[in-house]
Amino acid sequence: MPYIAAINTLFAEYDGKDYVRLPEYAGFLPRNFVRLSPVEQRKAVRNAKEAAFYLHPAPYKQRVLDEIHGLEYTPSVIVDSGGGYHCYWLLRDPVPVDEVNRADIQATQHGWVQMMGGDPGAADLRRVLRVPGTHNMKPGFGDAPPQVQFIKTDFELLYAYTELEQRVEDWLFEQRPPAATAATIRVNRPTNDVRQAFNNCHRIADLLTQHGYRLSFETENLTRLSRPGRDASSSSVTIFPPREDGAPELSVHFSSNDELYSEEYLDPRTRQVRRKAHDAFYIYVMLEHGGDWRAAYAAARAEMEHELDIGLLFSQVANAPSPV
Repeated sequence: MPYIAAINTLFAEYDGKDYVRLPEYAGFLPRNFVRLSPVEQRKAVRNAKEAAFYLHPAPYKQRVLDEIHGLEYTPSVIVDSGGGYHCYWLLRDPVPVDEVNRADIQATQHGWVQMMGGDPGAADLRRVLRVPGTHNMKPGFGDAPPQVQFIKTDFELLYAYTELEQRVEDWLFEQRPPAATAATIRVNRPTNDVRQAFNNCHRIADLLTQHGYRLSFETENLTRLSRPGRDASSSSVTIFPPREDGAPELSVHFSSNDELYSEEYLDPRTRQVRRKAHDAFYIYVMLEHGGDWRAAYAAARAEMEHELDIGLLFSQVANAPSPV
């Protein structure tokens, strides 16, 4: 995003459907919910929450607003987006963005969204939120799309960027994960051999196209696909080839409607904002085994052993003496 030259606010988005509770959306779940794979269950829950929300948006939006009013830092501006709220914390002085500070500012914005409990999928610097005066045309609103409108505008409530940046830094330090233990490393080591072997033998594009993804184009260094339900020309998946240092082939899924959506995260070591990338084995676990890692490892190991047995059989046949 080199075209972002300055910022004058930090922001966060809050989606009303995320505040629908289990008893309120349970009635919208499919009857065979318990028999669905974990991936299918997550999709069913998302659809059920949306169904409950669009039926009666007001109480869920009120929950969002109550949470916003309890935030550590009061937003300068609150916008009702129809499906939730957008909050802006206006800065006292605009902050120029250049190649020296771009990564730090991006990290601060992402950390701010996490700290404020906003939608982590709406945290990038180039994000354009709904404009007041327009209408939210999502299908769930039917023939009565709500107008996006200001509900609070305190343009005198300004914050020093350095203050907010420091608060984010402190919060991220408090959230740091515990260091991995030697016991954890020992437990994971044996399964990594299976995962590496699987990645060496399977192409991500083949795994994805078997599950409804469509190939958009493919070159020696880049492959693009569209997610299920989209035309091949609307690609949203990028596959990067394996590297010489041993890193496997990886895919990044940019559409939030993709079951394998690559969420953005803040790398605690480099302080860079990155997207989760998936190797072939992760995709195999999610799409072939519904998120069951134990079953996936067992199946992959059995597949490897079977292929080894077949290879040995062909070797023995090839090396057998010719009949007299």
